[in-house]
Amino acid sequence: KRFCPNMSIVKMKKMSLVAHKSERSKLMRIFLKSGCVELTETPLCELTNYPSDVAKRETLESKRLKVSFALTFLKETLKEEARLEKDPPKANFKKENRLVAVEEYETVAREEVEIFSEITGMEKINARLLDIKGEKSRVLAYKEQLHVYHDVEIPFSLIKDSETAFMVAGTVPETKVAFLQENLPELCEAVFYDGDKLRPVVICGHKEAKSETDSLLASSDFVRCPFTFDATAAQEEEDAERKIFQLDKEREETLKKVTQYIPLIGTLKVLYDYYTIEIDKCAITERSPHTKSAFLMEGWVPSDKAEKVKAEVEDKSKRTEIEFRDPTDEEVPPTLTKNIGPVGAFEGITDMFGPPSYREQDPNLFVALFYFLFFGIMISDAGYGILMAIACFAAVKILKPVKNSGKMLLMFGFCGISTVIWGALFGGWFGITLPEGSFFEKISWFNPLNEPLKMFMLALGMG
Repeated sequence: KRFCPNMSIVKMKKMSLVAHKSERSKLMRIFLKSGCVELTETPLCELTNYPSDVAKRETLESKRLKVSFALTFLKETLKEEARLEKDPPKANFKKENRLVAVEEYETVAREEVEIFSEITGMEKINARLLDIKGEKSRVLAYKEQLHVYHDVEIPFSLIKDSETAFMVAGTVPETKVAFLQENLPELCEAVFYDGDKLRPVVICGHKEAKSETDSLLASSDFVRCPFTFDATAAQEEEDAERKIFQLDKEREETLKKVTQYIPLIGTLKVLYDYYTIEIDKCAITERSPHTKSAFLMEGWVPSDKAEKVKAEVEDKSKRTEIEFRDPTDEEVPPTLTKNIGPVGAFEGITDMFGPPSYREQDPNLFVALFYFLFFGIMISDAGYGILMAIACFAAVKILKPVKNSGKMLLMFGFCGISTVIWGALFGGWFGITLPEGSFFEKISWFNPLNEPLKMFMLALGMG
């Protein structure tokens, strides 16, 4: 017996069927389109085994991964382009507020080859962007190395030994400069350049002092300059700057190519969901016993939908036997609650803590009633309640959320009404002190701040 007509756990029927293998995809389509069948694992029986669709599932997962890459790539690159453009192109990556028909999934799946051709184009763009990024990092690192020698005014190709003299360039720590200057051989000259922690130095001297100089440099943590090109460091830095500019320009031009794929975003979303559904179908297939030419399948269907599902199967799948029965005491059917009106908007609160068992009473009426009351008591400001209720109900009216996606908005809309009621009773209107004798002051019950004991007793009684 139900203790309230509004509190309803939907009665379930156990579905069992046996069908020829050729009917499998047809049956899956019927169940998917009905939106009311929950398939379960079916125990093995004589001469049956669980099939393995590993290869198919891996193929589907690989395709889904490609679609996921495409969506992520478009989202990230378009976000970067938006930072560069004054009037960036608009793209919607949010969850779609619409129901997708099975036929639309199938239409998109038939265009798979063309879509993956477009994804290949995205992969090429992504590869080039990565190359540009890597090349720019290398040029920046090279430029940083050059900057140490920025003040050296001679080309590095001239820093070399002659018949009677040697010449060397490199860096020494700032702390070693004084030591090097004091101990440099008489037959050598050194030019030190400005630097932060490292000081560039060019040393020239007679070959007779080369051995002594090398020992001194080794003890001074000297690092030989690796450059030998026919230019100064400043000139090479300018070339590096030009290269970085060209790479940045090429990156901007490459990013602009991504805008051609914006119309594909909606199709990619649908295709991603299609592969997710197909992967789930594989999982169901692997839990259904098969023989060489037939298979068994079980599931749960709301009792009021059973006849419709049966008629659909018998009409479109001729090589299928299907039957329905009531659940046994040992079976635990899935829980489907059906609450009309405002109570249904509060089902999400119950589900957060766990839906009731199939054989339990539905607590949603009590949850809705007391959540409605307690929310209003906690906020207790009629002004805020009015704003909340208007905003939430207007959002539902304007956005027209599909299926159950708007339940939370409706719930907060009803909670706004509760907030208005309790706010009026407590004299709360945007925190304004009500003038004595005013209409709002007359309809108020009491002020919780002035009578905390009464508020405590109210809260205790409600609890």
